[in-house]
Amino acid sequence: MSATQKERTESQTGELRLAVLVYRDGHREEIPDYAIADGVIYVRGNYWQNGYWTKHIPLSALDPPATTQANQQRGVKFILPSAPNVVIASF
Repeated sequence: MSATQKERTESQTGELRLAVLVYRDGHREEIPDYAIADGVIYVRGNYWQNGYWTKHIPLSALDPPATTQANQQRGVKFILPSAPNVVIASF
């Protein structure tokens, strides 16, 4: 099991902990699987349930401190890239 899989273990109730994104306008979105590269969060979806296969969210649309804090409160490890050439994946 990889480190990211260990971080996204099931909670005591058996539910998968979803990461939450907090946007600059204040609205929130829960995401199950994502990758971050080139200043964009790529969220994997199911077209039949979500209306997209991959959603592209620019990091500039997020409130980074609020997003980090919201995920810490949930017990979800959510890391933002420290430099433009850093790639992060969580599956």
